[in-house]
Amino acid sequence: MDVARRLVRELYLRDPIKDVEFGFNAVAVYGFYKTPKGNKCVYFWHQDFKEISPANGGNVADLPGYLELGLALSEMSDNFPSWSTAKQFHARDWAKQLGWLKGTNDYELHWKTFDTLSFVCLYVHPRETDKRTKHYPVTDVAKNDCLSFHYDYFYYRSPVWTAIPISYFFDRIGSSVKTLCTVHLEPKSFSPLEEPTGDLFLWPWQRCINLDGDQLSFRGLRSCSLVFDLRKSTLAMQSVKDIGKYSPFIESIVECAREAIFSNGGFFDKETGDGVVGHFVEVGKLDQEPPEKRAFEAAVQMVRNATDLCEKFQCELDDWINNLGGAVGLHVGQAVWTATRNHVQAIGESVVTAARLCSEANVHSVFVSNGFFQILSKQIRPEVIAKFSRKAYLGKENGAVPQKSGFSIDVSDMIK
Repeated sequence: MDVARRLVRELYLRDPIKDVEFGFNAVAVYGFYKTPKGNKCVYFWHQDFKEISPANGGNVADLPGYLELGLALSEMSDNFPSWSTAKQFHARDWAKQLGWLKGTNDYELHWKTFDTLSFVCLYVHPRETDKRTKHYPVTDVAKNDCLSFHYDYFYYRSPVWTAIPISYFFDRIGSSVKTLCTVHLEPKSFSPLEEPTGDLFLWPWQRCINLDGDQLSFRGLRSCSLVFDLRKSTLAMQSVKDIGKYSPFIESIVECAREAIFSNGGFFDKETGDGVVGHFVEVGKLDQEPPEKRAFEAAVQMVRNATDLCEKFQCELDDWINNLGGAVGLHVGQAVWTATRNHVQAIGESVVTAARLCSEANVHSVFVSNGFFQILSKQIRPEVIAKFSRKAYLGKENGAVPQKSGFSIDVSDMIK
């Protein structure tokens, strides 16, 4: 049981830094990401996170009020306001919730920008009578170190930035503290070792954990897996005039594929050299379209983008490479999700079959299993379904004669 408890707490409690402390009175840290619908509060840390437990379901006094403050700051973050300016912003009810109608002069904000993310620290000025902080002056170095620490955790070590469709989720969360609490607080309070209370939001890897008595196990989760591969990439590498231009080309292909997964609400699994793997699942209240439809639209987007990039890259080659382009396999089935450090992974029948379909897909096409097609045919326009044709495939264990068939569609000229 101790081993199971350690495994769960180390790998699946979403906030391993909730007990972190700094050498000054850092009260809260917020991270903001600019989306087409405005700045979103995508990161939140508070000094009272240590009090969160499965028993209280994230219901720690004042935390919703601090999230309300975070939403207020998100509406001002383009201007990096000082605390004296920010506390005059009364469009939100944060001051009343926190009981901060008076006596807030000891607080201050410190901002720092990291590429597309802006972080801010809310801290308390140390007093001479404060024994804990009087030996730690609040220098700009200390404040920058604090924000750099949180940015480093979020951007490089947390699966929240590297693996989840952050714009897709947070554009749908909107400006409600209740829905923001769902993502920022409730996942941190989840542990399968204790009976959860309320309707908790769970990430896919959390939904796969199962505890039967003293035995920790994992259950499958219905998942739509997508595998993308760039055809004839080796020939392109052999034919490129300047080898220094090949790596940026592959990086652009992979990045376009990754963005197609994220923009359609998918989770990024891994790169495969000249391809990617991603997964789509139902996400409850944050879901507006079924995962099969989103996975197919991501596949169409990445194949079309790859076609454009490949055509532009042909001018860098000594020989024109026929059929240089992308192909995608899609399948819906069971998979077990895990999250280790910043890597989210789904293992199971859904991704294995998607990989086999991808390996036998024609260039510029999306090849889906029969089960996937039967579901998709009820979700997208009939004129698109009419463009599919049945295609046999071998798979690894089916010998030399195809025993199965899926459905394939050439999407190179298809308009979404």
